[in-house]
Formats: sequence, C-alpha cells, structure tokens
Amino acid sequence: MKNLKKYRCEAALCLIAALAGFLSVFNIWNEGYSNEFYAASVKSMTLSLKNFFFVSLDPGGWVTVDKPPVSLWLQA
Repeated sequence: MKNLKKYRCEAALCLIAALAGFLSVFNIWNEGYSNEFYAASVKSMTLSLKNFFFVSLDPGGWVTVDKPPVSLWLQA
C-alpha cells in the first residue's frame, strides 16, 4: 500500500514538472527577448569564462548583474 501511495506522489510530481516545463517553453519564439538587459548579460556570459562566473554585462567583465547568477547560468 505504501508503494502505491509513493508511486502516485512521484507520478504527480513528474506530471507537474512536465507541465511547468511545457508552459515555460510554449510559444517562446513569439515572445522574443522579454528583458534586453538580462539577454545581453547572457550573451556576454558566452564570450568568456570570467564573464560566465561573475555574470558580467559588458564584454570586458567590469559591470556585473544584480541577480544571483544561477538562473542566468542556465540560460547561457
């Protein structure tokens, strides 16, 4: 009985994660860049390893972004 309940919880969690993933990428091509500031920082992060770790906005690596870098690391 516990295995069935555990299976239902895991299946529900997987379904919620799949639905959230689908809704986050649904119609993403028509949205464009919702915020050019963070889009530019992600582009700069792909140019050098220093910019990647410090989430620098400019190519020189002097101006950093005010957000925690983990969400932007996923985009880069």
